[in-house]
Amino acid sequence: IECDHLKKHCKDLEIHSQTELKDKIDKLALDLNEKWTKKLKTDCEKIRKEITQQKDDEKQQAIEDIQKQKQNELSLAQRQIHELEQQVKDLLRQADV
Repeated sequence: IECDHLKKHCKDLEIHSQTELKDKIDKLALDLNEKWTKKLKTDCEKIRKEITQQKDDEKQQAIEDIQKQKQNELSLAQRQIHELEQQVKDLLRQADV
């Protein structure tokens, strides 16, 4: 009977140890999952901010490029108008002569 009692006690200890170990592993897995979820969320937010900043920078650069192009087109048009005005003046002078 003593032997049976010791076997049962050993079995109970083994079951208890296995349960404790499983609980510890489950807790570690949960902690690890929470840690990586938090890290992933932080990294995603950082990447989202970087992409947004890059998009804003590219948009600003595109606006500046278009403004420069339009300014060049405006300057060219003004030069052409000036040249045409000069031609009209020259033609009017020639007509008066």
